[in-house]
Amino acid sequence: MGWPATEDHWRGLRHEDEGVLYSTFEGKIPVLGTTVDRIRRHGFLGPVWWRFGRGEWQTLTEALNDTPDWDLIRQRRKDRKQQQEDDRQAEEQAREEAAAAKQHAKLLAARAHNDAMHPCYTCQGPLGGAHDSDRELDENAEPDRLECPACLADRRAQDGRPIVLDLPSARDRKKADKHGPPASDPWWTVRLIHAKRWPKAKRDAGNVPELWPNARA
Repeated sequence: MGWPATEDHWRGLRHEDEGVLYSTFEGKIPVLGTTVDRIRRHGFLGPVWWRFGRGEWQTLTEALNDTPDWDLIRQRRKDRKQQQEDDRQAEEQAREEAAAAKQHAKLLAARAHNDAMHPCYTCQGPLGGAHDSDRELDENAEPDRLECPACLADRRAQDGRPIVLDLPSARDRKKADKHGPPASDPWWTVRLIHAKRWPKAKRDAGNVPELWPNARA
């Protein structure tokens, strides 16, 4: 009878766990083989035994041991989970850095736009707010904005009354039409917006804003 006829009695069931290949031999008969030459070279205690169903020379203890290398499997599982966590953290950090870079680019673009506009009417500083301050605008200021975020917040906290610029005189309008906005009035564009929004008739009738909609009581 050849070995294929006895295979069901000694061949184990193959498994794979965390990349570790092993076989279980429950109910199987261990069949070992060796050669005189290997015994002469390594001795009986050396790796001279070949267990049927395995793929390497082993010591007698190893050949008869049916227990998988659970320590190796546990270590590989631990390493795999740690690598997954490291990858997750790296991806999260990359997303955060990309978002921060995008936000910073947005801030710089808004800063360039706002710095090119008229200054804050109250503090004469940048309309978008002090650079790198917590309140600095990260978006383009509206053309009719008059105050930086800090001054606007202070005004709303105090009485909530917005600034309404005086009407430009007819003489000033003619000069501006001919020579451009007056250098002495950096808020000329806003003054014209206010003049259109609240012309003299509305002002005479008292139809000017008194309180911000969200001002404190």
